[in-house]
Amino acid sequence: MLCRFCIDNVLMSGKSWGYHRKKVEKRERAALEKCVFCSTLIKDAGLAEHGKAWPLYRWSMRFPGRTREIIHSIVITFRLIPEEDSKDFRPGFAASPDRVFYMFPEEELGIIPSIEDVGRSTNLDSAGAQVKSWVQLCDNNHEGCSKQRIQQERYGSLPTRLLDVGTERIPCVKLIETKKTKVRGPYVSLSHCWGRILFITLTPENLESFKDGIGWEKLSRNFQEAITLTRFLGISYIWIDSLCIIQGPKGDFPAEAPFMHQYYRNAYCNIAAADASNSAGGLFRRRNPTHILPDKYSVDDKSTIFGDKKWRIVNQDIWHTQLLKTVIYTRGWVFQERMLAPRIIHFARDQIFWDCPEMSACEAFPSGLPQPLDTAAATDRHWRGRLQETGSIRHHPLAGASDDSLEQFWISAVRNYTSCDLTNGNDKLIALWGIAKLVRDALEEEYGAGLWAYKLEEQLAWRVSECTLDERPVDLRDNPSWSWASMNGTIELANRVAQVAYYERTDLHQTPKLVEERYYVVTDHHGEPVSFQLIYELKAGTPSGSTTDGATGSKRPKPGRGYSASQNDPDRQPRLGSKSIEIEGYVGHAALSHNGIDRWTLSSPEEGRGLINSNIEVFPDTKPKAPDTDFIVLSASKTPLDISMPRLDALGFATAFQYSGVGIILLRTDESGHYERSGAFRFRNVSEEMWQILRPDTGNPDSFLGDTKFWLD
Repeated sequence: MLCRFCIDNVLMSGKSWGYHRKKVEKRERAALEKCVFCSTLIKDAGLAEHGKAWPLYRWSMRFPGRTREIIHSIVITFRLIPEEDSKDFRPGFAASPDRVFYMFPEEELGIIPSIEDVGRSTNLDSAGAQVKSWVQLCDNNHEGCSKQRIQQERYGSLPTRLLDVGTERIPCVKLIETKKTKVRGPYVSLSHCWGRILFITLTPENLESFKDGIGWEKLSRNFQEAITLTRFLGISYIWIDSLCIIQGPKGDFPAEAPFMHQYYRNAYCNIAAADASNSAGGLFRRRNPTHILPDKYSVDDKSTIFGDKKWRIVNQDIWHTQLLKTVIYTRGWVFQERMLAPRIIHFARDQIFWDCPEMSACEAFPSGLPQPLDTAAATDRHWRGRLQETGSIRHHPLAGASDDSLEQFWISAVRNYTSCDLTNGNDKLIALWGIAKLVRDALEEEYGAGLWAYKLEEQLAWRVSECTLDERPVDLRDNPSWSWASMNGTIELANRVAQVAYYERTDLHQTPKLVEERYYVVTDHHGEPVSFQLIYELKAGTPSGSTTDGATGSKRPKPGRGYSASQNDPDRQPRLGSKSIEIEGYVGHAALSHNGIDRWTLSSPEEGRGLINSNIEVFPDTKPKAPDTDFIVLSASKTPLDISMPRLDALGFATAFQYSGVGIILLRTDESGHYERSGAFRFRNVSEEMWQILRPDTGNPDSFLGDTKFWLD
């Protein structure tokens, strides 16, 4: 429902924008908490006290264009407008995310369940029919999903162990070893948070007894309810990591971890205990159905904007707030589980979500999310489907909203993954290995420590989104400083730019003119591209010359630049043979300058030079402890300017070219000739004069170290 204020002053105001209320009176409070707009703004502003002044919100109404694929909608946006004289004001506050609501004609949304249909619980008595309906729809009508399941049955390998869940009539749960037991039929997998409450796990001591049976009362609530759902779906087996991998120092996690991506990828579907913070959380929840169904709005008389239709109001970020912000999806390990599982049944706090390569849905929208609400889910859904298709990740064309490259997918995957939390820092790389392995096979490149060997010099310029740490995390010290796995926090990877020169021709009789020229300004000590050294592990029983991937039945990718397929077990993450990279390049020395708010730049140490350039931005890994730093440019592009319009740089010099590129800042270690990475920087459209400061030629000022050979650790 909507409050009278929002109806009169927003929807029926006849305006395209305006300002929302400034104050919540005590007598209005109960009504506002039921208003879909006001109740959301109350939560956003954290207004717990009656009568407290609101931060000012500006609302706007727009009408997106309509196509055959996009249903009719009206968009209501609330934007926070901070006031400088308010205690709520702070720099950057106006950049807070907008709160966006969509209004859809009810008749165009398809089936909207009633309160009775939804029920007051997410258990199988209330929601079981809907869950089974999604599974059957996918099995019978989703051609792409069916092809993937056929591929799994033909090429997919089973986990080392599974739990036989028995039946409702014979509810015996026991552990089986798939190589010793004839397993028929598919299995499901479970994603869950372990939490701090102790629960039963597989150990060397109880391994044999688990094969005879596991007492129901010994199983945690997460496991009991996941097994109940498995039986309900008519599936005989489930894979649960803590009950199918031997835990503890004498366990087999190191041997099983490299194959976990297969276990989730080959499952019939994945069950996610999304709202459970520990083993006792479970899947099923009591709920108020009115909290999940889209709010209604209709006018008594025909309106110019709304006509005489019935409308439904929905928060735009339903997928993010109700699902991706749940407990489980803040965990690093679960990111790869979500991306690799073919189909997922998510049990969130208020409702169940469904996800397969062809449709994302929830109980409020059982036929699928309306297109404007489906953007985030569609991108993940697109890539989940592609990651399921052996050999198609790179070579099949992309289309639609997810028309991004494999490079952009990897950048996005690392960004999303590093925004999650990991209990054990040693899992930083292995918890993403399942996705990295598939991307590696598609790119046909060497992969190590989170980076790709090809054009490594550009990738070294990854950056930490927010510099908040004083030191590199102790539990990540085993990773080299040049790897993003040495840092916590969200990571933004550097793009690898094609190593080509671009030309343009304005006349058929004219020689093509160079438009852009690439510079790779660092090499190893032998003049070759910078690279890392890897160590491969052979799978037991696999000849070193074998070219068959046992996980998929397909041939391994043809060896690309440096890709040692014949030496590598394709399922095991390669290890670094050396954590040091040998580098030769121009090393400069400069001061670090801060603008006092949120930006670091480089300043020349020479008196009179001043700020190197405002177009140079530094991203420290940790809070700088010294006022100056060493730095090295890794790669750059040179672009000519229009000579008919001469340009002066910041120092007053005429310039015909401009340069853009990336580099890293360096910290000397106690070992002679060795550096650690301490941050990254990028520069855009700097002049030739500035370029000589960043990368001086021979005869450079004494304040620059110049052409130097060193090791980056």
